[in-house]
Amino acid sequence: MANVWHWYGSWVSGDETGLLPGDHHDWIATPINFTDTVSITATPISGDGNILEVSDLRIQADATNNRQILFRVTNVGSSPILAYANGYGYITE
Repeated sequence: MANVWHWYGSWVSGDETGLLPGDHHDWIATPINFTDTVSITATPISGDGNILEVSDLRIQADATNNRQILFRVTNVGSSPILAYANGYGYITE
């Protein structure tokens, strides 16, 4: 039987500049198993015109078969983002 799991991480700007439109953050998340199915969302905490995009989702395996999730979060909106959360969901057997 499959199991559904979820967790989240967040980012908060250290200043008033935030993540500007067009700028991005690259993320790494672990662990992930060979047969897992993954979904990732990025959600602005608040703001007007704040839109985030998750892209470049990749799974990387090393020589010992440990795997990690690599992905990018980009501000595709019209205003700076001062904080956001990444939601991770996966299904595993």
